[in-house]
Amino acid sequence: RDREKLTMTLNFNIAEAKRTYVERIDITGNTQTQDKVIRRELRLAEGDAFNTFLVKRSQDRINSLGYFDEKFEIEQKEGSAPDRVILTANVEEKSTGELTLSAGFSSLERFIFQGSIRQRNFRGKGQDLRLSADYSSYSKSVELGFTEPYLFDQNVALGGTIFRRDYNSFNYLGTDRRTTYQQVSTGGQVVLGVPLTEYWTASGRYSLTHDSVTLDESTFFTNGACDPLKAGRYLCEAIGKRWTSAVGLSLIYDSLNSRLRPTAGQRLVLGGDFAGLGGDVKYIRGRFDGDKYWNVGGGFVLSAGLEGGYIHSLEDGAPGVDPVRITDRYFLGEPQFRGFDIRGVGPRIQRIGYTGSVAAGNQTLITDEDQIFD
Repeated sequence: RDREKLTMTLNFNIAEAKRTYVERIDITGNTQTQDKVIRRELRLAEGDAFNTFLVKRSQDRINSLGYFDEKFEIEQKEGSAPDRVILTANVEEKSTGELTLSAGFSSLERFIFQGSIRQRNFRGKGQDLRLSADYSSYSKSVELGFTEPYLFDQNVALGGTIFRRDYNSFNYLGTDRRTTYQQVSTGGQVVLGVPLTEYWTASGRYSLTHDSVTLDESTFFTNGACDPLKAGRYLCEAIGKRWTSAVGLSLIYDSLNSRLRPTAGQRLVLGGDFAGLGGDVKYIRGRFDGDKYWNVGGGFVLSAGLEGGYIHSLEDGAPGVDPVRITDRYFLGEPQFRGFDIRGVGPRIQRIGYTGSVAAGNQTLITDEDQIFD
């Protein structure tokens, strides 16, 4: 210490600690789930240098599978030497099969019936097999999907979905409910996901969809043809059957500590789709989706979300007319916006001087903030 110059000298003595290595990783308690399903989530291997952060990350990834008790922890024990440690994953399996049957009544959809069956750990290999069906006066749908998270035991996920969806879009004139158009969509999608780093993943997809749109002839037709003065030009142009063949790519950043019940971390998705590989529809569509979670203590979790999208047609349209079809635009409502009809937020027909023009629906932006009690 120098009193005259008012300075002080500090000496730091740094010595390297002995490195500890993972001697063995034991997995017990799994009677249905195969060992490899658990081991492929471990961020450490036998013989690696011990790392507390990677142990915690492995624990989070195993918990995120949803196959085991949520209180699962990787235990550490002394090895055969002072610089050796044994990791023990003593899991407690829980049911991964789901059967859901429900019925209800809504002022918007009248009677609602829903049913689904799902096995999230099919054959103990971590495969996801699911089947669901929904029925109401507004919509009817059936969907079958399957996902293989590790194709040929490689860190590549492959999934597929086939579906049939029937929509009845409606509005109210006073207290009378009127159906505007019916849309029947049948198709499928194949998705391939490849991790780039521990937190970044690239996902590619291809979808093929057949859409059939019809209008109530007694309401919107004149002399056997759709009348733009009654239905609007966009609804009249939407009538018919079309194929949509689209490819897409998404970049996903995921640092959530749990995919099932996150309490910390964030997830960001940036994606784009191109429709035009054959088919009758051509457009480009972009989308982003972000969620952030904070553990504020006391068992409370604060979350915030932001979602948006934009679609642009690649087809030629009349001067001053947006060629994006009304059925390809964005619709919101229940359950995204409480208090609105299903698809109650979206493009609407504006009639100016007896000409029909659709407004909005090319972009969408949703923000969400919730407080979750854990």
